[in-house]
Order: sequence, then structure tokens, then C-alpha cells
Amino acid sequence: MIYYVGHLTTVLSNEVFQLYEENKAINLIAIQSKGGEVNKGLDLGSFIYSNVPHVRVDSYCLSSCANYVFTAGNVKYVSRNSLIAFRGGATSESTENDTFLEQRPILKRKILIDKYKSYRKKLIIREKEFFDFIGVQQRITTIGESNNFLPSWEAQYVGWYYTKGSLSRLGVKEIVVNGGKWEPMESLNELKFFRIREEDVF
Repeated sequence: MIYYVGHLTTVLSNEVFQLYEENKAINLIAIQSKGGEVNKGLDLGSFIYSNVPHVRVDSYCLSSCANYVFTAGNVKYVSRNSLIAFRGGATSESTENDTFLEQRPILKRKILIDKYKSYRKKLIIREKEFFDFIGVQQRITTIGESNNFLPSWEAQYVGWYYTKGSLSRLGVKEIVVNGGKWEPMESLNELKFFRIREEDVF
């Protein structure tokens, strides 16, 4: 078993790849992460899907960890209060980059905009290919951003989690709950997450 604790980074993922090369009998990665840059999540998720069949989350797996690492496991193990929380993906319409660009000098702004557009275009394609490969719907990363859930965002929630049934409808199956019924914690420190039920997955 491999333990992964921390943000999704090239350094930590390379350690996972090296450990696996040294012992290819490893069949489970236990992870606790708040996520990281999308490509880092896709790198680790693609590796897991092809090499390590089991993923376990004892506490939390957020953002890119939920999008690309948790979904990549053939069998996913969670504890009864584990939080698998989503906060957007490559196709999200984010205003964070707009704010960043507005703070740049005018002459540099166009260059940065062009670079970001190119980066995002490649990212969307790569993300789609990943989800097609593992058999999960790409919209898993954005359903919570729809207008149906505006009241939750207005109430200062920062993301969402799915019930077991709603995850199954989106293609995330083979979830094993250790310790009873799965009742995810709805907050992590100052971060609050709302629930999306099976009937909400339209």
C-alpha cells in the first residue's frame, strides 16, 4: 500500500511512481489531499487507473483529488465520514483568472490571455479523454456549478459532494464503505460542501 498525503504535486507523484516500480505488487493507494493543478491530478489518476486497482480515502479527497484520483480506482474504499468533494474542473467558468489578469500591466495582459486560452483548451481535451477512458461522465466536475444550486453558493458553500447513488449514475461505481452507512462530513475546517443526491443528477 502507498500513502499519499498532501497536495497533488509532481514531486509526490514521482515518489508514487518510483515506489510502484520497486514493488509492482502494490495494489492500493490511500490518499488524503485537498487537490492541486489539474494536470497533476490527471497524471496521478491515469497512473492509478492503469496500475493500482484500489483507492482508499479515510478522511478527505477534494477538488482534483476527487475529480481524477478517486474516480480512477477500480474499487474505492471510504470510511463512513470520508468527504469526497468536488469544486470544478477544466470546463468550469472561473473568474479567478479574470481577476488575476486585470491586475497585470496592459501590455502583458494579451500575452497572458493567449497563453491561458491555449492551456485551457488542451486541458479540456485531456480531461475529456481521461473521463472517456475510465468511463465516468466529465460533467461530474461541474454539476454543482449549475444554476440549480445557486442558493448553496449564496450560502457560502465552496463545493459539493455526491451520494453513492449519484456517483453511480455518473459512472463512479464499486464504492465500498468501511464502518457502516456513508455519511460524509459536510465541512472541513472553514470549507463547507453541499450534497447532490441521485435525483439531482439530471
